Amino acid sequence: MAYHAAATKRVEIKERRGSAEFARLGFKNIMGGRYSTVVYGIKERERWNERIA
Repeated sequence: MAYHAAATKRVEIKERRGSAEFARLGFKNIMGGRYSTVVYGIKERERWNERIA
């Protein structure tokens, strides 16, 4: 029996500021402190049946 877990509300990644991973993975919403070297990319799920790629 296969089990597939999916994000229910959003997907978050933690990367260094200026990392190319955000663009590569399609993250538009990036949050973090003004002087922090680490920021978080957040991809919100719009509909309950939408798949986050």
